[in-house]
Amino acid sequence: MFKKLSSRSVYKNKWTEVFEDEIEFPNGQKGIYGYMRRSDGSGIVVVNASNEVLLIKQYRYPIGKTQWSIPGGAIDGTDPEESAIRELEEETGVTVIYLEKLLEVYPLSSGSTEKESIYLARVDSVELPNEDVSDTDEFVEEKRFVPISEVLQMIDAGENIDSVASSVIQIVARKLKIS
Repeated sequence: MFKKLSSRSVYKNKWTEVFEDEIEFPNGQKGIYGYMRRSDGSGIVVVNASNEVLLIKQYRYPIGKTQWSIPGGAIDGTDPEESAIRELEEETGVTVIYLEKLLEVYPLSSGSTEKESIYLARVDSVELPNEDVSDTDEFVEEKRFVPISEVLQMIDAGENIDSVASSVIQIVARKLKIS
């Protein structure tokens, strides 16, 4: 639909490259479209036998707030499933073996190429380690299992849950027939 006339990279680091493309719209008008090429990522929804989901609370620098989310992060050269398992261990200290792939999503398709592969892990019971197991470049402020029905209420109340976690937890709730 849009015709790319030119493209230039205006910024690049390990995770993100920002582009500014000159484009032609279907109506013949010309314009500029800015977007990011970001590393793809993966996330994991961990649900225990009590239908509680594991949430982590992290500070998100771009918005200047903490948000509840599911464990996850950049794929970093491994396959998405291995990455999801690694991120879960790094952020929470929890280890899982079997994952079911839920879906792939583009969290900000209007401005980023990033694709998230999301997995579901069902566990009987898990003890969350008390010690901090955070990565060196991200810090988990809190981690806990929350009843899925309570998370749905948090989403409905507009509490600060990131968009990917909000979407996939609602999908998991429908899949498990929880309201």
